[in-house]
Amino acid sequence: MAIRKNDNGTFVVDIRQGRVRRHTKRFKTKAEAMIRTQIFN
Repeated sequence: MAIRKNDNGTFVVDIRQGRVRRHTKRFKTKAEAMIRTQIFN
């Protein structure tokens, strides 16, 4: 899992689970991204 910040200011979270394809989720704040991604882990 990696949290990247786009040029437009949104945060993109890459979620990789085994053989599942990469899913990207976009959040406006880093705090929101970290809270939401804790559910997937």
